[in-house]
Amino acid sequence: TLNQNLNKPFQLLVLGDSYVEGACVNNPNDIPSQLSLIRNQNVFNAGRGGSGPLFQLGLLKELLASKDNSFSLSKNGKLLWIIFTGNDLNNLAEEKTTLLSNYITDDFEINYFDKLKNSSVEKEYFFKSILKNISSNKIIGNHSYGETVVPNSFSQKNALNDLGIIFNEFVKITERKKIDLNIVILADHPSYNSEVMKETQKKLKSLCIEKDSKCLFIKMNEFRQNNLFNHLTPSQYKKLSIKISD
Repeated sequence: TLNQNLNKPFQLLVLGDSYVEGACVNNPNDIPSQLSLIRNQNVFNAGRGGSGPLFQLGLLKELLASKDNSFSLSKNGKLLWIIFTGNDLNNLAEEKTTLLSNYITDDFEINYFDKLKNSSVEKEYFFKSILKNISSNKIIGNHSYGETVVPNSFSQKNALNDLGIIFNEFVKITERKKIDLNIVILADHPSYNSEVMKETQKKLKSLCIEKDSKCLFIKMNEFRQNNLFNHLTPSQYKKLSIKISD
């Protein structure tokens, strides 16, 4: 993120997928960088392309559990959780089949970031082994973008139920840590399954009301005029960031 300062507490932590990470644009056109400019704040970009709500919950837990001084939220720090209804439910269904499912359990964390500092030898060996034969390792990091959720099926019902559990975890964690939780729901993207998006958005509206959470629903068509790809242009990211900040 633009002007990100790891030596000072962050006033804003932004969680989400590729829209938060800044797909298809360079710094400072990503949402967290734009928010740091608009609000003149130290902002931490925790966006990860291809991730879903369960990965994001795990990342939040690990960041807050870290004893490393490189990340801390200020006393009045805010968490901005950006949910993309185009494929987050699909990503969640995939994530539930992995070890990430452990993060649904209360207070589960593995102190990932503290352990990471002590894993330099293993990391170096891993990357060297990949670079020796790049072509045979090209599938590492690929994902299917979650084709596991079928509209009006048990897979969708289960994923929506898991979304509710994860949403409640976000609320509980932020209340316990006294973090101001703000949720943005990116809705109605024209390139994704409308039935899945409709049910995801319906579930999120219900959760926002039930938990009295601060939620902002944003229709993606408002920002995607004449787009030929799924993400946004620099000017569109900026327009979206201004709306989120307001």
